[in-house]
Amino acid sequence: VDPVVIDGTGKLKTTYNNGKFGTEYAEDNSLYEGAYKRMHSNGALWVTGTYVHDERDGLYTSYYTTGKKRYEANYEMGRLNGIYTKYNQNGKLISEVNYVQGTKEGVAKYYDLKGKLLYTLTYKDDVVVKVQ
Repeated sequence: VDPVVIDGTGKLKTTYNNGKFGTEYAEDNSLYEGAYKRMHSNGALWVTGTYVHDERDGLYTSYYTTGKKRYEANYEMGRLNGIYTKYNQNGKLISEVNYVQGTKEGVAKYYDLKGKLLYTLTYKDDVVVKVQ
């Protein structure tokens, strides 16, 4: 990522050496604050999310260079909170893991390359208590 442009609105924007849009975000006292968007150098969306005082907060999504979703997670003040889903490069779901305040809790499902359920783990306080 190359030049940084500060446009007077509090948002910062970067571009790649090839001229394509890189990132757009805001800082407050050198901390990420508010909406965050980053692109791959090929112009495809890479990451969207929101920050509160430099911590991820709310929905955070990452994409492959092809534009397909890579993972999606919910954060609460920097800690995973809710279902964290991962996808392979073909767009198939490969895992769903539940988090409560940064700790694996409850059912986690793992899938093969075709999207078929392989196995299920049940977590209690980040420890596997059941395998199916």
